[in-house]
Amino acid sequence: MKRKLKHTEVKVNDILANNPDTRDDDNLLLGEYLKAINPNYAFVAKEIFDKKIATTFKTVERTRRKLQEKNPELRGESWKKRHLAQEDYVQYALEIEH
Repeated sequence: MKRKLKHTEVKVNDILANNPDTRDDDNLLLGEYLKAINPNYAFVAKEIFDKKIATTFKTVERTRRKLQEKNPELRGESWKKRHLAQEDYVQYALEIEH
């Protein structure tokens, strides 16, 4: 399993580094990941998204998060917006508790 995760990490890192649009769009990231494995998989990605078939995209998403945590240059605009707004959410949560 560890070997598979490392393989996924290498591919996802390459995609995030070379295609900034994938930093904020997990579906696009998964499509690019499938194409990187095999160009013939591109049609599979389209089928998956069009028909909303369950996938293992969470593995790709978790890997993206791990890589973005370790490599800030791979973070997209959504990450920055979420973290800039984090204090607002903390304050909101504190207000609810009191």
